Amino acid sequence: MLQYQAVYDKLSGIYFPELKLKIETEKSSLGSNWYEAKEKLLTKKNRKPSIAEFAAFLNVLRNGSRLMLDAYKDITEVRHPYRACWLNAFFIEKEGRIYLQKYNFDGSTVDEKLDSDTLMKDRRISLEDWLSNPTKQGLPKESVREGSLYYGLPMKNSVARFFADSVRARLFCGWGPTGSGPGLGVRRAKFFR
Repeated sequence: MLQYQAVYDKLSGIYFPELKLKIETEKSSLGSNWYEAKEKLLTKKNRKPSIAEFAAFLNVLRNGSRLMLDAYKDITEVRHPYRACWLNAFFIEKEGRIYLQKYNFDGSTVDEKLDSDTLMKDRRISLEDWLSNPTKQGLPKESVREGSLYYGLPMKNSVARFFADSVRARLFCGWGPTGSGPGLGVRRAKFFR
């Protein structure tokens, strides 16, 4: 499990002191596509959380107080209305392999080869098992148990988002970056020096 010390504030989010990072519980940039959300955040020296940071964020919420558990359920429960957030993950192909490209607070990018044990097929997975034992990039491992969370594998020139609606909850890594919708936004990640 990607485990960090964390401080929760209902109004502002979760602060991870060792990462010097705060992830807001409320979404912003609603209705923006992946690129628009990225630009809006970078102008304020913020960015989307990476998949690993988002998994750590969900872990803090699900293992916290009643108020935190309510926030976790609001993000992950299968129910109406549609709720979704973009993640800091753009998948590219290099040397015949899929890489995860993340951007930093200054707009520069870092490319990481996916861990060899990353799950590379679409299937239903256990949300709890994924959150308890992700790869270093925060993705599900091949050994992840079956469950009710839909997982869409990383594909070239696609991005990641997490969403839940009345039909399913899904970690989808094959989404087009130009898609948008009224319930789709970002949980802003802010770096503290």
